[in-house]
Parts: sequence; structure tokens; C-alpha cells
Amino acid sequence: MIAKYNWIPGTFHRTKRQQALVMIVDDNLELLDMMRQAIKHEGFRVICSNNGYDALSLLYKYTPSVIVSDYVMPVMDGAKFLSIMKSSKRHCMIPFILLSNVDSARANLADVRLPKPFRMHDMVDVVSIVIGQQYPTNGGISIDE
Repeated sequence: MIAKYNWIPGTFHRTKRQQALVMIVDDNLELLDMMRQAIKHEGFRVICSNNGYDALSLLYKYTPSVIVSDYVMPVMDGAKFLSIMKSSKRHCMIPFILLSNVDSARANLADVRLPKPFRMHDMVDVVSIVIGQQYPTNGGISIDE
């Protein structure tokens, strides 16, 4: 018996996109929840932490597709979390979006810096673009028009 498949253009991309895991790290619990809801609304899976130390622990359980982190936090700030994460062979390739107005050498390790305050849809757009680069819709082929 031959199985029948109903292929729908873009389905593979949506499936891969839905597998993407976003880690959000912020000590402002209200903002953390708003970001979590906005990212989940886009169809991504989400894990959250309220400081860099706990986020490092999560990295040993999960491998996120992208990390969104605040800079100023108690216990371990975003810059310290970023520098430890980027020094790890296992995690150094995970894209890191830093939410901050702080300009420092450690903050410059971030792949993307989004200044605070930010509009929620801007943060969601940045996350979607970063994840879209990991799961291109056209199979990674560049098309020039």
C-alpha cells in the first residue's frame, strides 16, 4: 500500500518554526510574562528565567534556538550570562538578543541589541527574523530578482 501525502507549501517551515525554542530571561516578572505570551502567540515554544544564573541551569536541560535576555538583573546580570554562554562550546552558537541601553564590551558580545524601552512587536519581529535565518522558507537558497 502506498501512503498518500497532502503536501502544503510552507508546511515544513511552519513545523520547523514551531519546534523553535525561545529562552527569555528578565527579572521584571510582568515584562517576562508579556514577552512569553507574545512569543507563544507567534507559535514558538518558550522557557523563562528571572536571572542569568537560573538561565544557565536551563541551558543544561534545553537547547534554545535563540535567547532573549535583559541586561540588568540580580544574581547574575545579562552580560555575565552572555559571556559565560558564549564561552561554552556547546552553547556559543545560540543567537543572543540583549535587551539594554548599556554600552559595554560584554554587551557587544550579543548578536543583537534591542534598546529598552522597546515595542513588543519589535522584539517579536527580531526573534522571528533570527529564527527565520535558522529555518529559511526557501531551503536556504538565495533568490535575486
